Amino acid sequence: MRRWNSEKAGIRFFELYAKGELSHRIYMDDRGFLSCVSDFYLGREMRRTYYSPNGNWCMREEMETGRVAVNPLCEFPFRQREYRNVAALIREVMADYFEKETENNVIIAACDNRHNELIYEVASGQKTVFSLFQKRNGMKEFDQSIFHMSDLIVTDTEYMADYVRTFPGAEGKNILDLSPYDVRVALGKSQRVKETKILCFLGCTQKKSRRHGSKSFLFM
Repeated sequence: MRRWNSEKAGIRFFELYAKGELSHRIYMDDRGFLSCVSDFYLGREMRRTYYSPNGNWCMREEMETGRVAVNPLCEFPFRQREYRNVAALIREVMADYFEKETENNVIIAACDNRHNELIYEVASGQKTVFSLFQKRNGMKEFDQSIFHMSDLIVTDTEYMADYVRTFPGAEGKNILDLSPYDVRVALGKSQRVKETKILCFLGCTQKKSRRHGSKSFLFM
């Protein structure tokens, strides 16, 4: 068995081997719950099974055909028992979500050509904001179709915003540069109280037990 950790030192996935060959890859989410199990045969990924936080499998994707089977006992109310691919299932879930939401919402999404068009279609009629991050999208490789799909484009630097404005279709578009910040920062009491505690090592004394003859150390 091999274990791979994420950048935050959490467990990303395990790999299980049978007779020296990779047999299963077990993915964990950021909370530590079982997320997905991939089955391998002769080095090829054959199947992915996705699980709910309760440990029940919800859907199973066949990698060769792309078809997705749904567990009828799954907690999530899927409309169908089978889908032609994962993209069709995601489209259905997103459409259901936006149908339940009220009007006048603003959809904020990271620019990615894998889902830009899908978001534009299912969120039709709602204001849409796409963000461009230089380390994620690069300076040349970004989906320029967002010009007609978005009401606002947000970039991480002023230089990136000026660069985006040079493309055809950017005329008259609302483009805003907004420097990113760490949203994980939570100001707790320890960050608001100006207090420092310094611990100094002064040495240790050795004590010998009369009964057992063993030695112990007392640190000060």
